[in-house]
Amino acid sequence: LALPGHNPTRVVTAGMDGMVKITDMNVGEVIYASCPSEETKPQTGVRSLSYSVDYTFIVTTGYNFAPTMLMPTQTRQKVVAQLQDTKNPHSCPLLGAKVVPGTPKIITGDVSGLFKVWDIRMSRVVQSFEIEASLPSHIKELMKAVNFLVDSKRQNIVATTTQVDTNTSKLVCHEPIQPIVPHPYVTHLSPIAGVCYDPVNNTFVTASNRDIRIWDSFKGSILTEFLGRTQSEI
Repeated sequence: LALPGHNPTRVVTAGMDGMVKITDMNVGEVIYASCPSEETKPQTGVRSLSYSVDYTFIVTTGYNFAPTMLMPTQTRQKVVAQLQDTKNPHSCPLLGAKVVPGTPKIITGDVSGLFKVWDIRMSRVVQSFEIEASLPSHIKELMKAVNFLVDSKRQNIVATTTQVDTNTSKLVCHEPIQPIVPHPYVTHLSPIAGVCYDPVNNTFVTASNRDIRIWDSFKGSILTEFLGRTQSEI
């Protein structure tokens, strides 16, 4: 996976040892290396990865049923989080995880046809659905999803499914992904004017409208907030 944007010569690789590396092809050196499985056991090996240009994070999937998100920082503390849905988790092998360009969303899908939309700002699922929910239950048992992609222009999900008894395959298109309604306790409601990162405490300071907030980068939660502290918009 080549990193687009400001660093077109950097390449992200991952393997069955669980190691994720970023290599600068100009100098032929590894500039970042992390093993998410060491932080989020029991993930072993990486089968797929995707990179967000807009939010600068990598999401990987392995042989467990939860995706792992990591931010390639150069600090001593590696920013790694395993995304878990405690109410309705994936219970089958994952097909992969896809970043939706221009948004803080990740799409995951498993072989049973269960798909989830994650918001990385809240580190939780905001939408779950079955790719072929209208099928009778006895037919669903014979159907499995093979792969999928995200149409970023139309915000659609296109998946390939196979019916094992007839050995037939078809393409299934899901309707546009539902928009995420911002929550005032997990994100700013107005555009963010500036962000500062504190590598010592591993926190972020954000400024939006007339508000300032300090965030825990591990938990994605607010540590302290100063609301309406300026007379005009920042």
